Amino acid sequence: MEHQPVLIILAGGKGSRLGAIGAVVLKSLFPVFDEPLLFRQIRQSLKADFQKIYISTRKEYIEQFRQGINNFFPNDKNKIIIVENAAHDKGVLYALLNLVQITGVSEALISLGDIYFLENPFLNFKQSSLAEVKVFAMRPQDKRDLSLGGIVFNQRNKLLKIEKKALKENVQGLKWLVFFL
Repeated sequence: MEHQPVLIILAGGKGSRLGAIGAVVLKSLFPVFDEPLLFRQIRQSLKADFQKIYISTRKEYIEQFRQGINNFFPNDKNKIIIVENAAHDKGVLYALLNLVQITGVSEALISLGDIYFLENPFLNFKQSSLAEVKVFAMRPQDKRDLSLGGIVFNQRNKLLKIEKKALKENVQGLKWLVFFL
């Protein structure tokens, strides 16, 4: 059996950029075409034969995620591990570092729980070894998108830096999509 990396989905965001709707619906459970964003990623990763999926989130979201996973994935719920991660209060990168310490995972594909992947990106990650950090990013659809943070600066496919916080000046960068650790 070919080695399959673990998937980590960071789903602890408060959805503050969504305004009032973010207070009602968790960002990662926002439905697109009748399927919550997080559950779409879980479904896609299961289709790609991921055997272990960590969902990193805040304590107050755990029960809602657990109920949804039990309803959407009753036959695969043993592959999906919900992890309470208090570091989400400090930001997504802190949450990632904390999750790696909590789980001891040394090799994983990392995604954000509020991303809608049209095609299944997880089918391409059946490599036997993933020894270096990789960041997958895309050009923003709108330059205003860069003002929200999550900016990757690169030069000739070499990562220069990642800026989590929003920047006031006009920047040239890419939006992050997923990390491969």
